[in-house]
Amino acid sequence: MKVFSGFTTTGLSTLSDPEDLPSSFVFYRAYTLWVGGLSFVYLFMALFYPDKKLASMKDILGGGGGILRFKQLLKTITVIFTVYTVALILAIYYFDVGELDIIDSISLILSTITGGGFVPVSTYIIVDNIEQLVILMIGMILSALPFAFHYGLFSREIKARQLISPILVYFAFMAMSIVLFAILVEPPTETNQQQRWIISGFHVVSASTTTGFQLINLGSISMEAKIILVIVMLIGGMAYSTAGGIKFDRLILAMRTLLRWSKQLNIRRGKRSVSPSYKTSFLPSNDDKTSRNDIKRDLISSTTTHDINIMKNTVFVIILFPAVSLGTAITISYFDGSNFFDTFFESVSAVTNTGLTSGITSMDLNVVSKIILSINMIIGRFEIIAIIYIFFNRFRNRTP
Repeated sequence: MKVFSGFTTTGLSTLSDPEDLPSSFVFYRAYTLWVGGLSFVYLFMALFYPDKKLASMKDILGGGGGILRFKQLLKTITVIFTVYTVALILAIYYFDVGELDIIDSISLILSTITGGGFVPVSTYIIVDNIEQLVILMIGMILSALPFAFHYGLFSREIKARQLISPILVYFAFMAMSIVLFAILVEPPTETNQQQRWIISGFHVVSASTTTGFQLINLGSISMEAKIILVIVMLIGGMAYSTAGGIKFDRLILAMRTLLRWSKQLNIRRGKRSVSPSYKTSFLPSNDDKTSRNDIKRDLISSTTTHDINIMKNTVFVIILFPAVSLGTAITISYFDGSNFFDTFFESVSAVTNTGLTSGITSMDLNVVSKIILSINMIIGRFEIIAIIYIFFNRFRNRTP
């Protein structure tokens, strides 16, 4: 389970005292997160499909953000993210209060920049370490932004500003979630108002970027606050990033498609409208029914196969993530006897590769449940539908 949690960047762990582990193991665990996050899915896909095929898959894998070619992806991983990592390591080491040595600092940032959520020292992430928390939040946000955006910042081949609009919407969604979580959460009694907002902001960023760092025991917070985190984890980060979940771009793309269809429908209704006349009956005439049917046929005929496939794939993914989580929660509750909603929270955390825990995942968890959570991590890393696309010709042939 530790290996799956590492390479899938989930971060769920049965280790309660990682500081007791050898430094070599701590670094290895962080290294698995680095390999898994940057980025096992896209490197795997690149081995099987040429650039043109990958480009046609952009809507399958989340749409909107633009997929990098293989060479561009390698440059992003080997150069840009290395620069980010070194800068964050220096920053965390500068503000450190002496709790982390250089290996732990490197391991923590490797885990942060890939959305892994593994903490080498269990007592390090606390609400009083404000500077360190800010650095970690910066790293988490970087991990959830599209690779194309990072590449565009340092290259003229891709214009990063083209991706700003969905990123700003993503930030607005996080801000709204932070406010809701701050209202609904019940932090420890000794927490002041400032710490309450720090706790809220940190956990929402951690959940939205599917990183999995946590400051407090999430098993003790209100169910309403857990629901906020579940929704945030399910939506996840941006497409073509290290973040998991449904992907925010998919929702934006689906909404744009629906708005375009609605606009087309209104235009066709306007074209077919006639000047008003007096009618002796309020019931629709046969001409009205025929006109509506013609409008529907026109809309369907003008809608491309590409648009239809986008909507099918998006709806499919939106249904699959909570459905898999629900099935996992039912199974684990049966075998482990745990609270159902806490188990559902844990299942969502696993399939979205987040790593936040309500306390279910531990050394005492039965073997069957550990295996199921590990499977969830793997299929979640491939965003579920990518596995279906690779291994089932029926779905592969549907891709435009």
